[in-house]
Amino acid sequence: MRKQWAAVVVMLAVGALAFAGNDPWTSKPYQQWDDKDITKVLQMSPWSRTVPVEMTWNALSIEDIQAGQGSSQSGAHAGPGGSGATAAGGGSGTFMPAEHDGAAYTRGPEANFTVYWSSSKTIREALARRNELKNGADPKEADAYVNTPQDEYQVLVQGKDMAPFDRVDEKGYAGMAWLQLKGSKEKIMPTHVMYTHDAKVQSAVNGAVFYFAKKNAAGAPTIPPDVKSVDFYCKVGASTMHAVFEPQKMKNMEGTDL
Repeated sequence: MRKQWAAVVVMLAVGALAFAGNDPWTSKPYQQWDDKDITKVLQMSPWSRTVPVEMTWNALSIEDIQAGQGSSQSGAHAGPGGSGATAAGGGSGTFMPAEHDGAAYTRGPEANFTVYWSSSKTIREALARRNELKNGADPKEADAYVNTPQDEYQVLVQGKDMAPFDRVDEKGYAGMAWLQLKGSKEKIMPTHVMYTHDAKVQSAVNGAVFYFAKKNAAGAPTIPPDVKSVDFYCKVGASTMHAVFEPQKMKNMEGTDL
């Protein structure tokens, strides 16, 4: 009987390893990824997190945005969600309740946001490959995009309702988000923030990219190689978004990918 159970355990372990080996970022070059692989990277990978946030704001209509009630800053290209769309994210995020004045309140509806570690080569590979498959992009240009060195860490936030970002400009949001390493009370603040915009309604924000330095003032890495988790916090209305990334799991065929 013990031998039979041992065999079952071995089979389960082998099955788990086989399943893990099916992750496109560890099993084959991005040039061989298909639509399912791209979806897995953008929705169910260690570089993608979905976070529910209690809505404490009123949505902006297209008329409001066109009338100038939303902020309109940089004209950066859209990220994983594409033009005017939000890519659903996988992985884990934790909910933090809104900051209410009273102890008792009726919880409001939630809005889902997707948080990507967008400076990673894996995310960039998914975007490049999707552009090839969907838009016929030149493979050489895709490869150049993938291999362009990233001087800073980048975290992209996208959601169907980006009204809180429309109402605060990029400079204002630079003081409303931060990274925090596990076991540390020190906040790593963004060096700057850049918004992406809807292709059809240019003044509408459809993504916010937060940039973080890779080294501190003393020249030491802001994210040491042995860190277990990096928490991303971002104020959204009266709520706080919280996404947890685990660098030890954020590995492609080349190693840790941040």
